[in-house]
Amino acid sequence: MNETLDRATLECLFRAEHARGRDSVGALATVRRMDAAPEPTWTCSRRVARGPTGSRPSPPVSRDSERVYGRRSAGTSAASSRAARRIGPGTHRSGSLLALALALLAWTLQAPAHESTPSYDRVTLRVSAEASAENDVQVIRLYAEHQAERQRDASSRVNAAVRWALERAERVPAIESRTLAYRSSPVYRNQSLAGWRVRQALELESTDLEALGALAGELQERLAIESVRHQVGADARRAVEEALVEEAIARFRARAERVAGHFGRSGYRVVAVDVSTGDRAPGPVPMRAMAMADAGANAAPSLEAGTTTLTVVVSGTIELEL
Repeated sequence: MNETLDRATLECLFRAEHARGRDSVGALATVRRMDAAPEPTWTCSRRVARGPTGSRPSPPVSRDSERVYGRRSAGTSAASSRAARRIGPGTHRSGSLLALALALLAWTLQAPAHESTPSYDRVTLRVSAEASAENDVQVIRLYAEHQAERQRDASSRVNAAVRWALERAERVPAIESRTLAYRSSPVYRNQSLAGWRVRQALELESTDLEALGALAGELQERLAIESVRHQVGADARRAVEEALVEEAIARFRARAERVAGHFGRSGYRVVAVDVSTGDRAPGPVPMRAMAMADAGANAAPSLEAGTTTLTVVVSGTIELEL
């Protein structure tokens, strides 16, 4: 008649196998064979986990593993102290071993992972390629601002000025327009509320410098210019960056080959690589707010496109071959 090991014994044996270097799958397979033996004589003692009668005994347990095998480890209950006791048939349900396996697998996942195999002869490289591109897009930011005792009055003035500017911008198909942040803030005088200041920005963008400058001059009748910036358009940027990526990768490969040759190696393999893009462009040029009544308030601003330096950086790690 087959008998079954109790749960505490199975767990003790599993931990013992795991402590001696077996992985979770191997330890569980061993415990399953123990439990399925026709005449199991497995015990879990402080010294040796013995196999079936006539089989070769397992090696003695090290002192560090005695806590795993021990019948009376600190904190164990009376039930677990009888881990080596045999119990009669029919005591365990058919799924008990599976439940135990899942519980012990969760325990092993919490154990520290084995250290990764050390790597040698790795070199980190970084190269870049850059080129200047013509700024073919100009962006002008304007704003309307008004202060009044009542917030409603200040908002009405600003809203009317922005609507007026948008209507004129829509008449020029080559110019894109969009409104930006709307801000309303209280104004204090002598620690008392004296009024409200309302402000909203409007941004104009175009590749047609002449049309953009003319519209900006017209809009200064009721708005003020906050800043002017120049940038490379999406299509032009994409074309330049594609060429720079090819150039930077070629430089990376050439440097990797030179490094391998200097170390007397036959070649290399790429372990990791990163390709990034960026630019060095002048920031927005701030404009002094001009009074609407100034004689030159509605004069078109001078727009100089200039250039932007686009950069592609390739960095990575290579491993030298023998």
